[in-house]
Amino acid sequence: MNSRKPLVLIAAAVVAIIAVAVLYMYVNGQKDRAFDNAEMVNVWVVHETVPKGTYGQSTQGKIVKDQIPRKFYPSNAIKDTSQITNKVAVTDLAVNTIVVEGMFADPATQQVTLSTQLKPIRDVDQVAVTISVSNVQGVAGLIVPGDFVNIMVTNLSSQPLSGGDAGTPPASGTGQMCGNTPIPDGASASNFLFCDQAVVLMQKVEVLAVGTNAIPTPGASSGTETTPPPSNTGLLTFIVPMESAQMIASVPPGHYYLTLVAKDYKPAKTDRIKPDAPLPSENPEQLTPYGPDGPT
Repeated sequence: MNSRKPLVLIAAAVVAIIAVAVLYMYVNGQKDRAFDNAEMVNVWVVHETVPKGTYGQSTQGKIVKDQIPRKFYPSNAIKDTSQITNKVAVTDLAVNTIVVEGMFADPATQQVTLSTQLKPIRDVDQVAVTISVSNVQGVAGLIVPGDFVNIMVTNLSSQPLSGGDAGTPPASGTGQMCGNTPIPDGASASNFLFCDQAVVLMQKVEVLAVGTNAIPTPGASSGTETTPPPSNTGLLTFIVPMESAQMIASVPPGHYYLTLVAKDYKPAKTDRIKPDAPLPSENPEQLTPYGPDGPT
């Protein structure tokens, strides 16, 4: 019995080999029939999504060699990946896309300018306008491109501002007003808290650039090379409609104060400070910025 075991094992191995060969021939036969015995040619195919701006030499593993029937072969298909070296993808390349000439181009011709990001918002054309703020006025220099801010205007005269209530003309005194209250003779606005106050000019303004560092265009990476963004120079560029840019440009330098807001911040109407109103800590219904119970 034992002498027959090797023969049985050999026979089983032979049967297995024959079965694999038959299966291989069947699969290839099916493939040939599917392609109608077409001649197969080599192409380069996107195996993993290639983001816009990716350098050709950074696509190893993302673009692989494959075969397709000759009748489906694009006449402008690249024949070797050397054709895309030192070039960048001009758009996002989807999986299973055959790589052809024109999908990668010289990066110099694909330079993204700031003006390309001035696209209409809610069907209104936008412009870029720049202001200069100190670290104190500009949230300690922590603002980065793509953030949103509320713009306040500070150190303004105690006289009513354009668009506000005219107030009650002073019957006597200095002729100056602290809110709606006349300032008595011998006194000045500096003696009254909130006479010179900050007012909210506009809310949720998008920061397009900080210094010369602008919002990156999706997929605009330059391969494996990375450049650290420049430090905050205090120059902030906003993307706004022309009318808003006109308002921003009309404020004297040094009179801006910015607050950083979340991307899901919901703008709401704001009121000017009433100098004669109780301070938050004097109001039992307020006490803290978050209500009498605090932030928790």
